[in-house]
Amino acid sequence: LLISQAAESYAKDKGMYPASQADLHFAVLPYLEEMYCGLTLTGYTYLCDFSSQGYKITALPTSENAKTKNSFTIITGGIWK
Repeated sequence: LLISQAAESYAKDKGMYPASQADLHFAVLPYLEEMYCGLTLTGYTYLCDFSSQGYKITALPTSENAKTKNSFTIITGGIWK
């Protein structure tokens, strides 16, 4: 997931995780070109929780896709739950 990869790159460069997706998007050299958190794209709504210690990103299927797609979560370190 792009958001997780961006957060991991940010942490590698800065020594801490981003406090918000704005840190990823509005950096001098952006880690993310779009602000995905809170948006619904490709049948999923993306929910994000950031802190300097880590992150949790959850993708929930939209109501029309709930029967055919599963939700998923990625946490600090790029670990899928």
